[in-house]
Amino acid sequence: MGAEEDAVRRRRLQALPANLNYSMPPTNFVIASPASMPPIMLPVIFHIMLYKDTASTIGPAKYDQALAYATRMIRVTNYMSKPTNFQFFIKEVRNNPTSYPYLLLPSRTAWLNAPATACTGATCLNNKTYVSPLVWDWPRSLNVFVTSDSTSGVPLGYAYVPGSDLDPSMGHVYISWDSFSMDGSNSLASYNDGPNTLLHELFHHLGLQHPFGATNGAATTCTDSDYVIDTPASLGPITSSNFFSTAQSYCMTLFWGTYDGDWDAAYQRWSVILGIPAADMNAWADTCPTLAGYDELGNYMTYNTAVCFAGLGHFTPSQAQRAHYMTAELNPVLYAWGQYYAQNGMPPPPAASPPPEVYTNICKATRNNCACKSSWTSGGITYSFCDRLSTSSTTLRYCAAMSEDGDDDQQPAAPTTSPVRVASAASAAAPEGRSGRVQAVVAQVNARLSINANCTAVLNNATAQTALKADILTELQNILSVPSSYLTIYNLSCGSVVANYGVAFPTGATPEQGL
Repeated sequence: MGAEEDAVRRRRLQALPANLNYSMPPTNFVIASPASMPPIMLPVIFHIMLYKDTASTIGPAKYDQALAYATRMIRVTNYMSKPTNFQFFIKEVRNNPTSYPYLLLPSRTAWLNAPATACTGATCLNNKTYVSPLVWDWPRSLNVFVTSDSTSGVPLGYAYVPGSDLDPSMGHVYISWDSFSMDGSNSLASYNDGPNTLLHELFHHLGLQHPFGATNGAATTCTDSDYVIDTPASLGPITSSNFFSTAQSYCMTLFWGTYDGDWDAAYQRWSVILGIPAADMNAWADTCPTLAGYDELGNYMTYNTAVCFAGLGHFTPSQAQRAHYMTAELNPVLYAWGQYYAQNGMPPPPAASPPPEVYTNICKATRNNCACKSSWTSGGITYSFCDRLSTSSTTLRYCAAMSEDGDDDQQPAAPTTSPVRVASAASAAAPEGRSGRVQAVVAQVNARLSINANCTAVLNNATAQTALKADILTELQNILSVPSSYLTIYNLSCGSVVANYGVAFPTGATPEQGL
């Protein structure tokens, strides 16, 4: 570029609003071709949209923990995206309504409706006039808006394919608050469905379609319409297929039976697999039998139950290539700076990251239903529940079994014998406590129930809260066909009213009650 052309470009950039950034990396930086699939490190700015409820309390609950939520979400997302050479880092988390008044929407209704396709208000994310001044460092940074929850009928997330670098209303990403929160889908209990949702939407922005094409539901023809050669054609997402229930059962057996429910191993698989795993080539999963290949249960760009991504999550080589080519062509600013950050180091995070999760394994009991201690030591190293021994090169996991009286309050000394080997993680936690014997639990389901209602009025009233819990327990007892003694509501939290509950099936429970 000549001196005159460079001067013209600089004048044009200076005339842009301050929140837009179309500058390129330093002139001595060599931008690699997308054909080489160079390492890319993309900055992400989270906008945590807020509201005032009828008691003038700012919601959603725990919005002040957004940095911890974002840190976990990006960390898990990066495991899944690593084989594509795309990685993401947090440039900023905006959740302070004093510093950023635009975050505070006028009502919970406006907060719920903001991402809706049919939204027509002044604070709709589809409103170019509203969104354009809100994005920051755009299009050099990815801007993710977090608002609403899935109980209101809005999708878990959306993005435009590909994301625009000219129109912010078509160049941002949205995910719901319950996908983002660690009390929601951003958790092991939800099979990391929240990070998977973010990954899915970010790669839409980078140019990937669903494997079943541009539709969001069942397709009508078997056409290979995602422009990727190595994703077999499918007649819609897994969730709309006639083998969806079979897929759910298969993935549960794979993750818990074959892979032992081991999240450390899942993160390792995600970090290296690029291509369709052999376990995701099933003749019974084939909506287009006249064409080559089978429907992919674990392709990150399809719709499926979250446990299938835990066991089978993957991109294909051509999906990775397409993301590089599309981003380089349609958002060259983002792609160039992504290479620059990958080579020269990303800016420091907005604040110190929270400590990692204490453990990454849901398993809390041995195959013989002996409860594991929440803390035990071996070889001078402290472990939690079921875990791998640091001195072992295998993926087998172990635990120190709790005594029959349930005493787990004392820190155990180093075991005099080897810890109990955990042969399976499919059994869930036996109840812990000091009183009584430990009753073996053959299975436990942890889940949550969301009610679209004004939660603050309920949660600030002890009598109303007790009555609500009783009503929820009665409904769950009827829906699940189990005795009330099996059910426990752990807590209630705001968003909509969210009840986190568990169902523990003790020894003697009938098979029908486990269905």
